[in-house]
Amino acid sequence: MLIETHLLTKKYRNSSRHYTLRLERRVRQLETELRKNNLEVPPGETRDQVLQAVLQESVTSQHEPPQPLLQQGQKPRGRFHSLIGRLCAAEPRLCTDRAGRLHFYGPSSSLHTAESISSWFTFTDAIYSEAPQQTARELPVQLQEHLLDQYWKFQHGVIQVVNREAFLNDMKVGRCQYYSKALLYAIFASAARVSDHPEIRALVVPPEVGSFRFEEPYLFKKASTLVEEELRHDASVTTVQALALLSVLCCCYAGSDGRGWMDSGRAVRLAFEFGLHQELSTIRPNSLRGVDSSVLRTTFWGCFTLDRLWATYLGRPYLIRLDVVTLGRPAASPGAHSWDEIISGAWTDLLDIIGRICDSINHKLSQPLLVRQELSNWQLNLDPILRYLPQSPPAVQVLHLHYHSAVILERLSEARFGVETSNASPDSISARTIYTGHALQLAAITQDYRANHGSARTMIGNSLYNITIAVIVLIANWAEGGTTDESQYIERVDSCVRSMKEMETSFASARTLSNIVLSLMRRCNFPPLPSQRQKEWSEEDEGLLSRLRMSLPILSPEFMPSLYDDQGLFSATFDSDGLESSGPLWLFGDLGV
Repeated sequence: MLIETHLLTKKYRNSSRHYTLRLERRVRQLETELRKNNLEVPPGETRDQVLQAVLQESVTSQHEPPQPLLQQGQKPRGRFHSLIGRLCAAEPRLCTDRAGRLHFYGPSSSLHTAESISSWFTFTDAIYSEAPQQTARELPVQLQEHLLDQYWKFQHGVIQVVNREAFLNDMKVGRCQYYSKALLYAIFASAARVSDHPEIRALVVPPEVGSFRFEEPYLFKKASTLVEEELRHDASVTTVQALALLSVLCCCYAGSDGRGWMDSGRAVRLAFEFGLHQELSTIRPNSLRGVDSSVLRTTFWGCFTLDRLWATYLGRPYLIRLDVVTLGRPAASPGAHSWDEIISGAWTDLLDIIGRICDSINHKLSQPLLVRQELSNWQLNLDPILRYLPQSPPAVQVLHLHYHSAVILERLSEARFGVETSNASPDSISARTIYTGHALQLAAITQDYRANHGSARTMIGNSLYNITIAVIVLIANWAEGGTTDESQYIERVDSCVRSMKEMETSFASARTLSNIVLSLMRRCNFPPLPSQRQKEWSEEDEGLLSRLRMSLPILSPEFMPSLYDDQGLFSATFDSDGLESSGPLWLFGDLGV
């Protein structure tokens, strides 16, 4: 008997040693989580007690015949009844498979029956990568610090998918719950786009943003590669965040809107895969810490913001329907909130309204007056720290820019621009006055932004669409004689055009849109803008022309007439059809163009 017991003990030790160690480590982690949440930790058994129980059960099972699970006519009770209830219950489930990957299943799905047993205890760990993460050693430390500063200043407050505090803490200590190398490079790429240094922008924006064929810049390619690796092996919440940020960058490249649209869709679907749209405390009570809830809330509502912005930008349906979302909105819970939470809540509420406006436009539905009232209430109920000031942070100014654009978009067809004022109805005339006022306020925001925060290049791509709407409304109103203060009007239009020109270095479509606007101004006989007025001919220009004549035969004195009075040599001009040309009209005429 002693020999048999010794052999059995050795067998169990050899076959289960590593598994037992893993279980013990998991038990310690669970006990730590219970203590953090001020929950009682049940008393555990010693190793000798557990081993003795296993030996007793093994010895007994060798000498007793197996008993049926249920006697004839006996109804299932206890754990059998609980199992049947779980299999048949029509309620959402958050489960992990055998590989530890997290999956959310709604009430209509039965796929949760294939879950791993351990998922009922360890599901919170499945949404975080456990692989050790490295820092961006390829980039100088000063460059990394510069890019992080740029990201937090210009990008974070608009599309807020990253919890700043959790990310920086994990990055500092090398923990990978809320930090990954893929996410870090996605942040770097987002920040490089708005940098004032051309050599840094070149890391993510190709030299010719309008070119359809180019080699992907270093940072964008690196971040994309790391994200795809995470998707194949260890997708987590950081993968959702990185995909969301990379989708925004696709606006920089000609012909890449489709890719950005699909990347944003992948981010949203992955968020649903992890159940981020659900209030997890209702599915697994006491399963999340406060910081976990904050990170998941930030990530999901950041995806919501992104989804609505892409839908507005492309005029397409959005993916996230709020009737299936049980997760509370940012800053909706009682108590004090951080600035990040407050502005995230403001973006969420505004884009919810804008999404319904776009629904009505895209599906040609009648607009209820309720939407107009909701827009007004949104502005009235805005937190005091988000009220507009000329010196407001960039994210606040972009937020108000989107608000004024939403008011214009909500009933733009009512104004009936293009119809003679004498034939317009009183409602149309009233609408023109309202929308022109909001367009002027939007243009004033671009002035304040450029004066206090530098180039409009640092705005997101949707801002280009909003500025375009405003300047077209202003030009249309001018053409119909609807302005009184000409100097201020021209100044505001000029600020919009300057902003669009500045955004040409970051967005492929900006050049086309700005040229269309300039052509429209020309056709409507709009006065020359200060930014478009041609400079006087100077001695420096004459010296440059002399050097060009010597280096290029086509610019020799025999070929060219005198240019002393020609101030349009190097400016962009338009032919009679409004198409842009890159030289003086007489040159294209001589060449037969």
